[in-house]
Amino acid sequence: MKRAVFWTIAAASFAVVGCIDINHPTDSEKMLRVTITTVPHSFSGNAGAIGTSPALPGSSNSATFSATQGTRLSFAAMFGQSNDWFYAAAPEGIDLYENGQPLTGDITEKVGLWDAGTEADQETGKGSDQAPRQSSPNTGAADPDRRVRKVMLSSGTFGTGPTLPGSSVSFEFDASVGSKLAFAMMYGQSNDWFYGTAPAGIDLYKDDGGMLEGDVTGMVGLYDAGTEADEPIGSGPNQAPRQSAPDTGPADSNTMIRMVTDTAAGDNIRVSLAAGSEKAFRLAIDVLPGSKTPVSPGAWIVTSGGEPIFTEDMPDRGYGLERIAEDGNNGPLSEKLAEYVAQTKDNIAVSLAHDNGVFTLTITTKDNSVTPIAPGLWILDEGGTPIFEEGMPDRGKGLEHLAEDGDASSLMAALETGAMSTPLSPGVWALSKKVMVYFTENEKDYGKGLEHLAEDGNPAPLHDSLMSEGIETGTFGSAPAKIGDSFTFTVSAHRGDRLYFATMFGQSNDLFYSPGEDGLALWEGDEPVTGDVTSRIRLWDAGTEVNEIPGAGMYQAPRQSAPNTGPDEMGVVHIVNDGFVYPQAIKVTIDEVMN
Repeated sequence: MKRAVFWTIAAASFAVVGCIDINHPTDSEKMLRVTITTVPHSFSGNAGAIGTSPALPGSSNSATFSATQGTRLSFAAMFGQSNDWFYAAAPEGIDLYENGQPLTGDITEKVGLWDAGTEADQETGKGSDQAPRQSSPNTGAADPDRRVRKVMLSSGTFGTGPTLPGSSVSFEFDASVGSKLAFAMMYGQSNDWFYGTAPAGIDLYKDDGGMLEGDVTGMVGLYDAGTEADEPIGSGPNQAPRQSAPDTGPADSNTMIRMVTDTAAGDNIRVSLAAGSEKAFRLAIDVLPGSKTPVSPGAWIVTSGGEPIFTEDMPDRGYGLERIAEDGNNGPLSEKLAEYVAQTKDNIAVSLAHDNGVFTLTITTKDNSVTPIAPGLWILDEGGTPIFEEGMPDRGKGLEHLAEDGDASSLMAALETGAMSTPLSPGVWALSKKVMVYFTENEKDYGKGLEHLAEDGNPAPLHDSLMSEGIETGTFGSAPAKIGDSFTFTVSAHRGDRLYFATMFGQSNDLFYSPGEDGLALWEGDEPVTGDVTSRIRLWDAGTEVNEIPGAGMYQAPRQSAPNTGPDEMGVVHIVNDGFVYPQAIKVTIDEVMN
């Protein structure tokens, strides 16, 4: 796999350009050393633990903290009988004051169940890789859908009798971003065939966050349940329309669930998704007029992951799929799916109390809960999304350990030591009496190399472009500057000179630090500018690539598969203002070099 330019630039690419006589500066010429340092970012709020041991059914964990108006509360605690589920408020937290008054009482409705997207889901309370049964922490297969998303499970049935050729059946349902739909219904003229989605279901939202709509027949397959021996389609005496009673016919010698390869789903049915009239989605199944078979009533479930109905190349689980596939009876499977959904609901109660500026957060595991709740953590902040962002991958700061193993220590440490810090890339500097040397605010990128620097940390194209225009320029750095590291370069500044430089904010899609379009004036009266000039540096958005959450985006330099990937923003260069929270990651100082 190609690595991003940001991480692989060779030192040889960064010779400083320009003729500088450091031994003979004149009164109107001063040698100035510029130092750019990557600084750590400390979390602006405070955090603490919720409990020290799992809260079993009928018990509670609590935490106390002080908070003033404008403060928001975020917290997270593992759903113990899962692979990577956790309870938390919305990503931006809960406002602790409403109309100037402290928030108190039951706040359970403000809390959701989330899937961290780090480990593949198994059946709740039974998975061998779930915390109570796993052989060691951090086991289990990776989740193919890496996004953090709400566990918004629901299930139901569709149809009250066979849907005949030329007719249709439909149902409506709600689903959040990251949710998947799975369903099953019998191919009527068979012994044990059924139409269904792939085991993991259909992704209901596209990569850009939009709802999936239109013809989805290609996402539906025809499967053999492996429970009854096949007879010729449409004539077997043990097939539902002709059998003397349900559950007749000899067993299948091949008990594995597998796809039926000689009949395509599209030959008999058309399946489509659209916006619902009462709920978010409507799924319609049309049995085509020329179909060789009716289809039976079915059962459906909306999940955040896993394989809720069957696993291909494995035997039927005995949860009711056999009854649908052989007899068109959706009752047993729908009851099992409803039972599964119920396990995710009504397990906890969350409350806040307040006394003289001190809040108490209490998470109670209800008596009838199917799961213990692991110790968690709470965080106070005035904005941002300190723990996770919905629809984006885990940031790798410790949420995975909390959600998979009930261990909040890594996430706590990350928050306490400087949550989202970033390296800075090698960069470009330039001296000129001109303004707008490599960008103009609120206009499109000039196309002279700023995009390569801002997206991939590659300063070479911008440097070459400036040099070709006769601008005094150079590069600095041969590798990213991590926390505490510095870049240093020296310039010979004449009266009227302005300093320009650009370095990529590494954990971004296309952000860079730079003075404004007018550069940084290096003289004030008869004296050169020296000291800390960080306040004159801004974080800019190049407008060339759509921003993802800082430190987590798959198209950001540390994680992208190759340079110049990610959707185009088609925007303008502007001071970043995208709703995300960015640390102040840079310090810039200038000092005069004496003979």
